[in-house]
Amino acid sequence: QKYFSVGVWIARTMTSSSFAVEVWAALEGVFYVILFLHRKWLNSLDTLELSLRSAPMLELEERNELWQLMMDGEEECASFISEWFFGEKLESLTKYDVMDYLTWSMFE
Repeated sequence: QKYFSVGVWIARTMTSSSFAVEVWAALEGVFYVILFLHRKWLNSLDTLELSLRSAPMLELEERNELWQLMMDGEEECASFISEWFFGEKLESLTKYDVMDYLTWSMFE
């Protein structure tokens, strides 16, 4: 009860506060409400929809053009694929690894 009575005494002695402090407190409250609503809105969005919006699917012609651009930029296709997998030898790559790379480069 001692701490509670000290708090009541402090509240009674504070008869007025600075206008700047009141404005600051109001701005803090408004900022909190805006931030809370913004986070609530962000949590309501679908993450798959957001990822598709930021990187739209390419049409077949665009995918072919991208593939040709990637292959034209490399003199040797085998070294390109090997470097893509962090320098792994082609013999150690599985069919799944290459298929994973192709699906990533063409369809994601």
